[in-house]
Formats: sequence, structure tokens, C-alpha cells
Amino acid sequence: MIINNLSLYFGIQSIFEDVSINIPNNEKIGIVGVNGSGKTTFFKLLMKQITPDSGKITITNNKRIDWLPQVIDEELIEEDELVLDFLLDARPISKLNKKIEDIDKCIEYLKDNKLKITNEVEAIFNENIIPIPQTTISYEQLLRRPEVTIEFIENFIEIPFSDEIKEQVYINLKYEGYIKKAYKEAEKMLKLEEKQIPEDIDYDKVKNIASEARQKLKEVRPTTIAQAIRISGVNPADISILSVYLKKEYANDNK
Repeated sequence: MIINNLSLYFGIQSIFEDVSINIPNNEKIGIVGVNGSGKTTFFKLLMKQITPDSGKITITNNKRIDWLPQVIDEELIEEDELVLDFLLDARPISKLNKKIEDIDKCIEYLKDNKLKITNEVEAIFNENIIPIPQTTISYEQLLRRPEVTIEFIENFIEIPFSDEIKEQVYINLKYEGYIKKAYKEAEKMLKLEEKQIPEDIDYDKVKNIASEARQKLKEVRPTTIAQAIRISGVNPADISILSVYLKKEYANDNK
């Protein structure tokens, strides 16, 4: 693995600056440091979970990197299990897939089953001071209502899933709009990660950006628009102006 001039900043604070490492094949190294020194951040850079502000990481000979987080869900680990056994076992992934599958099944179950409005049903709604539906309604539609909880629905139907799954279904249905918006924002950020800023850019030629933003951009020299967004003192208006400038001046480079 070869690391050339790796740098990462949070705002104007330097986390790593011009780090270069060459690790030969079959070599073993250890990374040691006090808490807060950046070890976890360094591994996230290697795993490409975060993007450096500058520099390059080259993984040679089709090698791959795996790491074990400091905090692991205790439910995923058996008692007296070795870390190596945990890493070699596919159980964490299969458990996650099972949870996702159960969430989908629970939502389908709520969609397929419907609540008919009877005198007895109306009485329960009135007792809980919840508006009564005008017609037959699926439990999935009912749960989307802001005043309705899983516990209230269980007055009418048994939901044959664990409390964990029911809680996740509740969150998914209640906050579906917010979740979709968050996904869109994440997709937008991924696209911005791909939008490169040329190394030779002269920020003094970018008109109408704030003086503070210009100075910070000149100091940090971000390599992508996403990195520029994360710089303290660079606001959305500056990013918009910078994006228009790049599109105009470097159109051929971005095709």
C-alpha cells in the first residue's frame, strides 16, 4: 500500500498533513496513538469511507482492507467468541439482511390487513381521542397518521414481529418523507464528491465569493466540491458561485 501526501482538514484544523507511507507486500505494521489522535479517522480514509482533502491512497496487488470498529453490537457476538471468528463469520451480515427482510414483511402485513369501522372500533378511537377513519383502512395507512402508535393498532390486530422490528417499521412509516429527503441529500453529496476542483484553480479569479471563503479555499485547496462545502467559512452561496465558475472555465475537463 502506498500513501502519498495525504491531508485531511476539519474546517481549518489539520487532522493529517502531507502523510506519506509505503508498506511493502507481506509487511505488518501497527498504528499506535492516544485517544483522539486520529487512528479511526485514518482507517476510514483507507477504507474510503471519507475522502481526503488532498493526496492519494494506492492499494497494490488487488489487496483489500478490513477493520473492526471499536464498538460492536453485542447481539452480534457470541459469548467467548474470538475477534477472528467474528470477522470470518458471515453472521453479522445475515442478521442485518434478516432484519431488513422482517421489516419489509411487517409493512406488507400491515398493508394486507385492514380495519373495518364498527361501533366497537369507534369506541376505542373515541376513548383514545383519535379521529375515526371514514371507511375501511389498512393498518399501514393508519400507522402513517401522526397520532397513531403501534400500541394503539395492537388494540385491533396482533402484529407477529419482534418489538425491534415493530419499532423500526413505526419509524420508517412515520418519517418516510424525511428519510427519502436524507437519501436524496446523501446522493447529492456523493455526486459532489465526484465533482473535481482542478489543482491549478486561481480563487482570485472567482468573482463574487466572500473574502473569508476565498481565503479558506486558498488555504485548504479542496479537491472536490464536497470537500469545499465542509470548510468552515464557505457558505452555500460561495459554493454555487464556485460551481458556476468551474462549469464555465473548466467545461471540457468535466465532460
